[in-house]
Amino acid sequence: MVQGKMAIASVLVLLFLTVGQGCSPQEGTGGSGVDERSGSTTNDSRNGDAKKEKSRTDDKKSQEAKEISMENNAFRNLRLQGEKGHYTLMGEARVLEGNFRYAVSDGHDYLVEGSVQVQGGAPEWAAFTLKLSIPDEKLPRKGTLTLELFEISPKDGSRQNELIIPLDTFQ
Repeated sequence: MVQGKMAIASVLVLLFLTVGQGCSPQEGTGGSGVDERSGSTTNDSRNGDAKKEKSRTDDKKSQEAKEISMENNAFRNLRLQGEKGHYTLMGEARVLEGNFRYAVSDGHDYLVEGSVQVQGGAPEWAAFTLKLSIPDEKLPRKGTLTLELFEISPKDGSRQNELIIPLDTFQ
């Protein structure tokens, strides 16, 4: 019986604290909005702080490497970080003579192409870091940038072990 009364008291305290704090029209809008009582626009000084915090959060997101779940016989343990034309891909490659190629596409054109030489070659796995910078004027206004990783066949020059990784979507 005592436990039941304590649980009810706890709920009432939480309810009181929640209702006691009140909700202003600005809450949920980042510190600025329209006061429903007067119809006037409000501008809370916290608005600038909220925007700065969002910017810091966005910066942290672009600095954190996200794991790429795709892999094949030549590429594994991939992690990608960056945005807006500046990306870093880290992972492991098992490629012939320690060399693989890459290309960044906007779906129509190749914006950047190159090759990477890793320490060691197949059958061993070797770590690599690929840094990509695409000039702002080449970034699409709308669409998706993709990174294509692949080996070139020594027999016929065709692409082998191709892996296509979405880098960024622009809207």
